[in-house]
Amino acid sequence: MRPNKFWLGLAMATSIALVTTIASAQEKKDEEKKDAAKKIEAADVPAKVMDPVKARFPTAEFTNIEKEVEKGDTVYDFEMKMDGKKYEADVKDDGTIMEIEKQVEEKDLPDAVSKAVKAQGANAKVKEIMEVNKVTGKEEKPFQYEIVLDDGGKEKEIKLALDGSAVKEEGEAEQAKDKEKGEAKDEKKEEEKK
Repeated sequence: MRPNKFWLGLAMATSIALVTTIASAQEKKDEEKKDAAKKIEAADVPAKVMDPVKARFPTAEFTNIEKEVEKGDTVYDFEMKMDGKKYEADVKDDGTIMEIEKQVEEKDLPDAVSKAVKAQGANAKVKEIMEVNKVTGKEEKPFQYEIVLDDGGKEKEIKLALDGSAVKEEGEAEQAKDKEKGEAKDEKKEEEKK
């Protein structure tokens, strides 16, 4: 019996598609590993990155430094202590400080944020509050708070905007936008039917 050319061709096409899919998945895993944060020593940070950090935090003691790729840009994530408080800074490889987080006290929170924290649970205790600031030039502007709560031994982190509303994670925000676009298209189709 001669094999049917159609079935032989289909089997070959399926095999090629399978190999391509596996190779693509492996490339994605390799890319994710490459983009993963890598802990580095202060001595390994380029001067053009370290100099602006030292200028902004002259007496800081570095507790952790990581190098990672975010949206195609190399970013250095500094964690440090200065004057008894915790600070974090995200710095591009060209020396641009993008974001600064500062440890703050609960009494320093805006009223709306304080109320939202209390709404998370009467028994929850605040472990840590970081004020997250976007940096433009030398100007820092707070845009959210990251708050770690301890609720009976269970830790959870919440992110709140200055008005006390919950901050969506980047992926959640994109999904919400996509959902809104889809709903708007559905409404438009319904109107067109009428």
